[in-house]
Amino acid sequence: MHDLRTIAHHPKQAPNVDEQDEVRLPSTWWTPRAGYNPISVEQMLAGPGPGTGPSPGVWTVTRAKTQGVTPGFFIKDGQGARFILKFDPPGNEEMATSADAISCLLYWACGYNVPDNTIAFFHAESLTIAPKATYVDERGIKRPMSPEFLTHILSKLPRRPDGSIRAMASRLLVGQPIGPFEYRGRRKDDPEDLIAHELRRELRGLWAVAAWTNHADVRGPNSLDVWEKERDREFVRHYLIDFGSCLGSGALAARSYPTGGEYFVDYGVSAAGIVTLGLKPFAWEKTVDPHYPNIGFIESKAFDPVAWRPDYPNPAFDERTDRDVRWGVKIVAAIGDDLIRAAVARGQISNPAAAEYLTRILIERRDKLARQWTGAAATRNAEAR
Repeated sequence: MHDLRTIAHHPKQAPNVDEQDEVRLPSTWWTPRAGYNPISVEQMLAGPGPGTGPSPGVWTVTRAKTQGVTPGFFIKDGQGARFILKFDPPGNEEMATSADAISCLLYWACGYNVPDNTIAFFHAESLTIAPKATYVDERGIKRPMSPEFLTHILSKLPRRPDGSIRAMASRLLVGQPIGPFEYRGRRKDDPEDLIAHELRRELRGLWAVAAWTNHADVRGPNSLDVWEKERDREFVRHYLIDFGSCLGSGALAARSYPTGGEYFVDYGVSAAGIVTLGLKPFAWEKTVDPHYPNIGFIESKAFDPVAWRPDYPNPAFDERTDRDVRWGVKIVAAIGDDLIRAAVARGQISNPAAAEYLTRILIERRDKLARQWTGAAATRNAEAR
């Protein structure tokens, strides 16, 4: 029956909603924030965590990050707090790190569980290697981390004029990580996971937030489930992580112009090109790239508030209904200009023109979604809410 509904483009409505068509609470996926309760700039900046990053001084490298598309390593600061450090690709300094720091605040404001991501700076001399630090080589073999290996990682990273290195520091989550979730099916090891993920309102409605922030890499690997204890209860909390491919960033390079308009492999687009003999122009062909390498490429003119799509098909997004989208857009529309500006400032983008451009594009994309799905302009500031 599920497959027949999909083929007929008549998906089942989300079952985890109440009489007001709101997400049934409590939810370990989402918490009512913007759109439900007033959110101040101060609340957002402190929302995912203290937002202070690693404490100054010596940082101890405990292991290298070998998964994913960007290099990184895990550290423990002088106060014992643990972080994972991620970096920018050469030629696009600030791009991926700012996207991660900015987006985590916006997603927190929208109600999702996210880590505490901040921008941090350090010198290579401030790093020391833990006695049992390891890394996994290209053959999948775990090896002891040596000063030479750490130097090799650092040699690939952009340096600032003072010799320091910029990083995005993500505070490790409290609890026992049990791996990513998928956007289809359920976790068999989570006794509270009773609704198929592609039917969940929180994940279907996430389409609106992803479209707004151009999070084209929203898929299972960029999530993490954590077994947590709260008072006398144990449960799995579901997190969104790794926002380095949001906004204009593609992690390793700036986003391409077609991003958001087609999948990496899009048979529908290919078929349309064949039928029209390639003569029908794509909407993105008229986009204007301001060429800000420290934020990548994102725009609002060609942005489609109805048909936006990520790089890969997402089962929950494919099953979304208009009710799911309106739920998500209501949240996005409640993110005021002041919150957007404060989030962009957290990214510490050194070019004021680039920061102002990104702020304007996020406002315009938000308003475009709001007009399409609610028929009204989004709120302009927190006080208006």
